[in-house]
Amino acid sequence: MFKNIKIGRKLVIGFGSVLLLMVLAMAIAYMNVSRLDNEIMQMVNDKYVKAKDLNEVASDINVVAQAIGNMIIYGDAETQRKEEQRVTEASARIGKNFTELEKLVQSENGRRHFKAVTDARKSYQDEQAALLNLLRQGNSKGARDLLISRFRAVQDAYMKSVAEMTEYQSKEV
Repeated sequence: MFKNIKIGRKLVIGFGSVLLLMVLAMAIAYMNVSRLDNEIMQMVNDKYVKAKDLNEVASDINVVAQAIGNMIIYGDAETQRKEEQRVTEASARIGKNFTELEKLVQSENGRRHFKAVTDARKSYQDEQAALLNLLRQGNSKGARDLLISRFRAVQDAYMKSVAEMTEYQSKEV
């Protein structure tokens, strides 16, 4: 069949075939780059943000723990005021991060982890309020007893749930 075709047509068919293969290769490359772009955008705008927020929550939980410890140890009014301000600021940052996480967490596993963290946070906030009340009343011994008897266990559960969700989100990144 190709013997009867003139050289000009053979060249057109050859260059046309090469051009068609190039267009096909470009289309496949474009689709792969688009897919990769979507994955990168999801990582940057979703998965990384969740991991960052959770790490900030963990850091602020430690700030609160340190501030409460300082309030119990030092006991003077000036230290109490400064450390309670640190607790308030860290708690506000935690609340902001939780608001953002609530919007971002979509998967069933992510929601399950988030519920565990929010449940632990609620228990922690209740115990924290009781402990801060004792400190405001000047009852350092009562605050110390509460810290040892209940608060540390609740705080550990809270920190553990945050660590588990952070680990889950880090694997997703």
